[in-house]
Amino acid sequence: MQHTHQSFQDFHVKWMYSNSLSLQGGDCGIAGKNDAEDFLRLVAAMEILHFTPEDQSAIFRVLSSVLHLGNVYFQRYEVVVRT
Repeated sequence: MQHTHQSFQDFHVKWMYSNSLSLQGGDCGIAGKNDAEDFLRLVAAMEILHFTPEDQSAIFRVLSSVLHLGNVYFQRYEVVVRT
């Protein structure tokens, strides 16, 4: 099974991100689940389906962005304009 260097970099970013979440909100692990193994199966499936390394990277970037947006909080900010 051939894996791209970028895929492993993306996984490392995902791993660091999930670990930072666990530091913020407690243990988010699931007993019996192996994220690294699941990731390797995901990449293998993408390769079987002929996803290019560029497509894989784009998918991981979008997923990372969506996960990141899940941690964004918005506050109301009003500007009063006086004429």
